[in-house]
Amino acid sequence: MIATAMVNAGACVPLLGRPASKASKAFGPHVTFRPLPRSPRTERMPVSNAIGFENAPTGILIGGGVFLTATIAFIATQAMSMTGKPEASSPDTTGSVEELEVIPREDAVIVFGASGRSGRQIVSKLLASGRTVVAAVRSREKALEIFAEAGVTEGRNAKGILFVEEGVDVTDATSLTAELFAGVTSVVVSTGAVFGRDENGAMGYLNGMTPEKVDSQGVAAIANAAAKYVPKQAKGSTVVMPFQSASDLEGWQKLDDVIMGGNSDSALSLSDSGNGFTWSGKLVLEGGGFCGARSYERGVMDLGAYDGISLRVRGSGETLKLNLKTDDLNEPEDTYQATFDVPESGDWADVFIPWHEFVPVKRARSVPDGPPLDPTSVKQFGLVYSRFSFNGFANPNHKFGDFRVEFEGGIKAFKNPKPQIVLISSAGVERNALVGNDEEKRKAEIPIVQLNPGGILNHKYDGEIAVRSCGLPYSVIRPTGMISDDDQPGPCLLEMGQGDKFTGKITRGDVAQVVDATLSFFPAVGKTVEVRRIQADDAQGKAMSDAQVANLYLAIAGDDVRTRVGVLPFPAPVPAPAPVSQERKEEILSDPRVQAAQPRVDAGKAGGRVREATEADEVTPLENVADGPDDEVRKVQAWILAYRKRTLEGKLPAGKEETVNV
Repeated sequence: MIATAMVNAGACVPLLGRPASKASKAFGPHVTFRPLPRSPRTERMPVSNAIGFENAPTGILIGGGVFLTATIAFIATQAMSMTGKPEASSPDTTGSVEELEVIPREDAVIVFGASGRSGRQIVSKLLASGRTVVAAVRSREKALEIFAEAGVTEGRNAKGILFVEEGVDVTDATSLTAELFAGVTSVVVSTGAVFGRDENGAMGYLNGMTPEKVDSQGVAAIANAAAKYVPKQAKGSTVVMPFQSASDLEGWQKLDDVIMGGNSDSALSLSDSGNGFTWSGKLVLEGGGFCGARSYERGVMDLGAYDGISLRVRGSGETLKLNLKTDDLNEPEDTYQATFDVPESGDWADVFIPWHEFVPVKRARSVPDGPPLDPTSVKQFGLVYSRFSFNGFANPNHKFGDFRVEFEGGIKAFKNPKPQIVLISSAGVERNALVGNDEEKRKAEIPIVQLNPGGILNHKYDGEIAVRSCGLPYSVIRPTGMISDDDQPGPCLLEMGQGDKFTGKITRGDVAQVVDATLSFFPAVGKTVEVRRIQADDAQGKAMSDAQVANLYLAIAGDDVRTRVGVLPFPAPVPAPAPVSQERKEEILSDPRVQAAQPRVDAGKAGGRVREATEADEVTPLENVADGPDDEVRKVQAWILAYRKRTLEGKLPAGKEETVNV
């Protein structure tokens, strides 16, 4: 636990605390109705009630200039070990602190590689979304400097909360402790090998942080620790509108087409079992061609903790509509509408309708630019059986005449597991595995697959396998070529694919947005995707909302069923190939895709520009090997171009590290 605060008379000291035991949030047995009193986000207790300085161990009192910091840290440790309401005691006589604020560490996202160039943007995006983030880093001091440049501070930020945990080495499984994962419910892995000058002045991978150690063994260690210490989420549901009594039935009213001169008629009644409703009636073409029922408004329900609505139904193959009215819809004709299918077999079936399927509708017409459904303010439900689908098009599963649909239990809100471990991998890993040791096939591949410096693609693929096998709900994101932050590209529409079929460009900011959207979207579970910026001109300059980014997953098949949509199964992993010869390297460097541009090395990274291929004394993997390959030029130049010793080693100070997955 880390204490961070200025201590003055009357000051409130924020303490970043871990829970006493592993947190696991169960699904609540009820739904929140507003207005309700909100639980405070912080706990407050007098410092004097938490611990007196007279109880501090001797060692803490002899720290000289660090006395204050050590004392605050000791207070934090003792305060967090206390549970329940503190007992009354004598007033604080120090005059330095009146009360302390315990900042909760719960429902947190831990980010490995948080101080890297991608990791820091992921941390910033998660905080901006109001999340609690644990930054797992090797050096706390360095990480805080990096975060400060991004306007991020330890403790409370404008929205989210940041904890910084140092001494984390993914190549050392003993650093991945239960304490590190305390309060964590999801994991983001954005790590990579580290290249730079060692203490003897030689260039190479530092401290054993090679692609094999980090991208394969290190990711596997994280996956194993996450499976051990992170509580696995489970499905759950809560009845929000019961169908079990006469009083429940009285909460509904019929809304058939007779209101507009039609002749259809329907009614709700209690089922014979007493555990549901039966909706029956007659659908008539003349007049309107619809039957409906809706609940009376009964206050605003906050269903934001759930992922959608579920119903248990049986009938004869009808396609019905479910309407939701939210507090922000003021016009009677405005609603959110989704369709669902009733099994034709007459057997009971559970139907799940996620929030993203609800479409804003006005007078039976969809509103393309309407706001997405806000599930925190639901106030009314409705059922519709109509001859029409959306916008006047025919409902293919309607039949004129009598109908009967049964609903068991009531309307439920369901919650599905979200991705609990998200790995930032790289496009190209499947291509590389498919090529194997076939040199002719490798020559026909994109430059990064031809070179595969340090066997990076093999080791990243091994890391993917470890994540997919760990038992937690997962997502694997494979960025295409990273665009340098120096280029400052504008917004652009994104697209996802699977099967490692395309190349392209993407920014680290884009990747951060994809990670944030992934963590909130249950359809992302169990999927491995490549992501890039759309290359068409009309996609440039257009930003995507987080919901739009998340919805990209809807077009992606789960990894376990991707062969059903024409995507090959994952190839078996293969050993890393032998390094290519110097002659072959020169051939690859002459590729027009490599020569088309001369990318810059990021500021502070070995200084200046990457030299032309003809200037390289030898080809060595240098930087940016873990964020996913850069664009068709940069991803080769940044990985294989070596500087002459007189240029590179003269510019890189001793002890300077070159991070690869940043």
